[in-house]
Amino acid sequence: MDNIIGHKIVAIRKTTAAEREQMYWSANGIVFTLDNGVNLMPVIDEEANEPGRMLVDTDGSSAFKSLLTIDKAN
Repeated sequence: MDNIIGHKIVAIRKTTAAEREQMYWSANGIVFTLDNGVNLMPVIDEEANEPGRMLVDTDGSSAFKSLLTIDKAN
């Protein structure tokens, strides 16, 4: 966890075709790149069967909303 805690997200992008092929996904995922070069990819479950979503609560109300909407892969 030391390579994640205290670092900032410097880029957000969709997964590449190669990444989707490697994961056997038909849908786009999200990749967060940290300032130390570490990439984070949310997944739907522990087996990484499909990409996942990050939810955000911007005001502390526990009203979580989708951070990003990713279109289906082409």
